[in-house]
Amino acid sequence: MKRKTVFILLAGFVLIAIMLKLSATLFVEPLIRKTIESSFNKENVSYNIDVRRDRIHFFPLGINLENVRFFEHVPDSDSTVLAGEFPSIFFNGFHLLKAIFSHQLIFQQLNIEKGSFSGRILHPQKSLHAFGLPFSLDIREINIDSLDFNLMDSTSTKLYSLSQGKLRAKDFKVLKGDVLAHFTISNFDFSSPEILFHTPDSLYSFKADSIRYSTQTETLFIPHFQVHPNYKGYDFTSRKRYQTDRIEAVFSDITLNNFCAEDLLREDRFNASYCEIGKLDLDVFRDRRKEYLHVTKPIFQDIFYKIPVTINLDSVNLFNGNIVYTEHAENANHPGTISFSKAKASLYNITNDSIHYNSNDTLKLIADAFVSGKGKLHILARGKVFDSKNTFVMNGSLSSMAARDLNHILNHNAFIYAYGKINALNFGFTANNSGANGKVLFLYDDLAIRFKNKTTDDTTGLKERLLTKIANKKILDANPIKGEASRIGIIEYERDPEKTFFNYCLKAIFSGIKSSTMKSSTNKKG
Repeated sequence: MKRKTVFILLAGFVLIAIMLKLSATLFVEPLIRKTIESSFNKENVSYNIDVRRDRIHFFPLGINLENVRFFEHVPDSDSTVLAGEFPSIFFNGFHLLKAIFSHQLIFQQLNIEKGSFSGRILHPQKSLHAFGLPFSLDIREINIDSLDFNLMDSTSTKLYSLSQGKLRAKDFKVLKGDVLAHFTISNFDFSSPEILFHTPDSLYSFKADSIRYSTQTETLFIPHFQVHPNYKGYDFTSRKRYQTDRIEAVFSDITLNNFCAEDLLREDRFNASYCEIGKLDLDVFRDRRKEYLHVTKPIFQDIFYKIPVTINLDSVNLFNGNIVYTEHAENANHPGTISFSKAKASLYNITNDSIHYNSNDTLKLIADAFVSGKGKLHILARGKVFDSKNTFVMNGSLSSMAARDLNHILNHNAFIYAYGKINALNFGFTANNSGANGKVLFLYDDLAIRFKNKTTDDTTGLKERLLTKIANKKILDANPIKGEASRIGIIEYERDPEKTFFNYCLKAIFSGIKSSTMKSSTNKKG
C-alpha cells in the first residue's frame, strides 16, 4: 500500500512538472517574450528589442533569454544606427509574487556570457536615457564575462572601442518610470584588455591596456596608456592650417586612488586623492613655419579652469619621465631639440571646483629633470586657486653644465652657437596675467656666442662673423668677473597672452639672464 502511495505521489509530481513545463513552453514563455518586446517597441520610441527564444527555469526560478538583439532606428526611418547582440541573458532567482502583485522585477543574478554593440550614437545625452522603465528593476548581482563595443558619437564623430570588458556588480536598482541612466549600484568591479578612443579628426588614438577598477578599493589601475598620433611629424602638422603641437605619449603603471567612478559617470565630477604615474615618455613636435593662430593661452591655474569636468584631485606624482621637445623654426633648415630626462614631478591641489572659490588653497608644482642629460633643473611653482589675476610664484635652479649642451635647440631656433660653462642658475619671480618680475643669479665662465647663416648654416660668412664680433663685445664673459661681486639679473617681462605657460616662464627667466650678461644693461652686484 505504501509503495502504491509513493508511486502515485511521484507520478503526480512528474505530471505537475510536465504540465508546468508545457504551460511555460506554450503560454508563459511566449507571453514573457511578447511583454518584453512590447514594453520597448512602442510607436513613440525608436528602440526595438527582438528576443528569438526564452526559457523558464524552475529550480531556482529564472528566465533565460536567447539571441537577444537590440536596435535603435533613425526617427521616421527604417535605418538602424545602433545594434546590440547577446547570445544569452540569464536572469536567475526571480521573485514571481512581487512581479505579479507589486510590479517589481527582482532577480538574484543577471549573467551575460558575451555581448556586443556597434553603430552610431544618435543622441549621446538621450539614447537609453529617454526611455522610462515600465517596472521597477532590482538585480542583486550582475556578471558580464565579455562585452565588446565599437561606437561612434554622431554629434562629434568620436569613435569608442572596448574589447572583452568584464563587469561584476551588486545591488543594481532602477525605479519604475525612471530612466536607465538613473540607476543605483552598491559596488562593482570592471576590467578590459583594451579600451580605444579615436578623435573626431582621426589625428589621435588613445589606448588603455589591461584597465582594472574596483569600487571596494576605489582604485583604478592602468598598466599602459598611450596617446598615439596617427600620422608622423610633418605629415601630422601639414593637416592643420595653424601651428599645433604633435604630442606622442606613453604612460606606464598609472594608479588612481580613492577614485569614485560613479561621480564621474553621473555628475561629471572627477574626485580622487592620489595619482601615481610610474613612467612617462613624451615627445612633442611643433612646426613654426606654419601660420600662427592668435588666441589667448591659459597660464598655470587657468589651465585647469577650462577642463569641462569638475576636478578635485589632491596630488599627482610622476616617478620617471623623459621629455623631448622638437621645434622647426621659421626659416630654419632643420628642427631644434631639447630634452628633459629622469624627470620627477609632483602636482598638488588640482581643482576647478567652484566650492574652492573663496578658499586659500594653493596649486603647487615641484619638478626635477636633467636638461639635455647634463644640468639638473629644479622648479617650484605655486599659486592660489581661483585668483582673478592668476598670480603665481616660481623659484628654480639649474646646476653646472656646458653651454654647448644647449646648442641642439639654439643653433636651429636662435641661429647661434653658445660656448662656455654654466656654473649655476638660480631664479625667482612673481607673475600673473600681465607680466613677471623677479631676479636671476646666473654664474658662468668664458661665455661666447657665434652666429650662423639661416640658409647655409655657415658661421664663417662676413655677415655672420661681424654679428658674432659685435655680440661678443656686448657680452660680459664671466659672472662674477675676477675681483668683483656676482651680478644679479632683473626679471622684467611683459606677458604675451598668445604664448604658452612654458614659453612665458622661459622668456621671463631669459630677460633676467640677458640683464646680467650684457654690458649695456644695468647690473646689480650681489
